[in-house]
Formats: sequence, C-alpha cells, structure tokens
Amino acid sequence: METTITSKGQVTLPKALREKLRLKAGQKLVFFERQDGCLGFHIRRDNLDAVIGILKPTDGRTRTVEEMTEAARQAAAESVLATLK
Repeated sequence: METTITSKGQVTLPKALREKLRLKAGQKLVFFERQDGCLGFHIRRDNLDAVIGILKPTDGRTRTVEEMTEAARQAAAESVLATLK
C-alpha cells in the first residue's frame, strides 16, 4: 500500500488498511521510530473499557478528582510505553 504526504505533512491511510484495523474517524494513532529505523504506530483505544478498575479504591476511601486524573494519566503512559518495547 502506498500513500502521499501532503504539503501539511498529512497522509491518508488506504481504505483497506483502515478497514482491516477497524479505524474510525477521530481515532488517535501514536507514532514511534523503531530501532531498525522503521516507523511503527499504536492505535490509542482510550475508552471507558480501557480504564475500568484502575480507579477502584483498595483502602475503602474515596478518591479525589486529582487522584483519579493522575491514575488515568499513569495508566495511559504505561500503555504507550508497553507498545514501545
């Protein structure tokens, strides 16, 4: 499959690839350079299912909005780092 980079640095993913990967408009892709020089990407699937359970208190106390935000941030960062390994 081949695509062209526009003057704005944008590319269009071929329809066959979008369908194969079940990509929808508005989804986020995280690009990274692999050690072999190839370009890789990770499909961000940050939805409610991805974060269920990470905010569940284990000590019985209620979490603040700030604590929940930080827990979600950490989980997202760990998810991205896992794809780079």
